[in-house]
Amino acid sequence: MDESKRFLAEVFFANNGEIDLLTGVMAPEIFNQIVSRDIQLADRNLTKLCVVYAQFDIDKFTGNELLDKEKSNLDRVKNEIETELVRIAFLLKQVFRQSDCISRVHQLGFWILLSSNEQIDLKQVLSRAKQGLPQHVELASCHRNDQENQIDWYKRIDSLN
Repeated sequence: MDESKRFLAEVFFANNGEIDLLTGVMAPEIFNQIVSRDIQLADRNLTKLCVVYAQFDIDKFTGNELLDKEKSNLDRVKNEIETELVRIAFLLKQVFRQSDCISRVHQLGFWILLSSNEQIDLKQVLSRAKQGLPQHVELASCHRNDQENQIDWYKRIDSLN
């Protein structure tokens, strides 16, 4: 296993069914309910849906220092990562619209649901987001195809990383 991936088990990842307890963003269960509702609305109203996937790249964040830190103080590194996740969540809330749903879907990743009556200009959205986020946050996006079900769309989003 990649050295940086050993921290995944240590990074706090829990929610109370409504919010992620570390970052305060929406819990995956609520996010899934909203996506399900928005898919039904999109099919009726011909609106477009897109998910932006924001992933925290530990290697870019820590560089080669990670191995040295791991040997000396696992708790300190874990705390640095958790602190940075909170900061990333705060920055995501600043970068995206208040109507865009943000959820922490795994230890190091966030999904942001975008909805629009017109085709979403992802180049513009991603460019603006990259300007407001640190270099160690990687962004990818995935439009929902017309009439695509939630599971199939999620599979395509999962394949982004």
